[in-house]
Amino acid sequence: MNQQEVMKQRMNDLLNEKEKMQRQCKSLQIAIEELQKGLEVSKQRELNHQSNYEDLELRYYDLVNKSEKKEEIIGEADLLDPKFIKEIQPGEIRNLCSLPNKRYKVRLTGVTSGTVYGSAFYTDDSCMHTAAVHSGKLKTGETKVLFLETKGSRSSYKGTSQNGVTTRDWNSAWNCFQFL
Repeated sequence: MNQQEVMKQRMNDLLNEKEKMQRQCKSLQIAIEELQKGLEVSKQRELNHQSNYEDLELRYYDLVNKSEKKEEIIGEADLLDPKFIKEIQPGEIRNLCSLPNKRYKVRLTGVTSGTVYGSAFYTDDSCMHTAAVHSGKLKTGETKVLFLETKGSRSSYKGTSQNGVTTRDWNSAWNCFQFL
């Protein structure tokens, strides 16, 4: 083989190598696109799963808080004063406790599994359903509308055990509420 034929052969080898690399690049590009599609599908599934979880939370909330059980109001006749008109959801208390001496009504179902800080005066991040059982205002599984009053901040809270619920101590200032 003369030098020209060697160069020609080398050029063909390089062209073949180039085509091989282009095919590999194309295969990698297809694999990347498939991975991206898979990632998008995975993200969509995660969003759907989150949406399904939120739907289940709402259904649970409806079952617990909007049951067709007969509503019983606890308290003395003066508790029916118009200043009690505002009904809140349990999660709203956290935003309201910084304003002391405000009264609200809330529909709760008694449970014993939530975390509660304090006794008689409960921190605003306590589970209201469990605090209601601890206070004796509800029994486990019972649903009622209860009245409460925000108390602003107290310096500390002492935990106790009563009505099948043990509450925890909290040794710093925190906003709180009290069942009436």
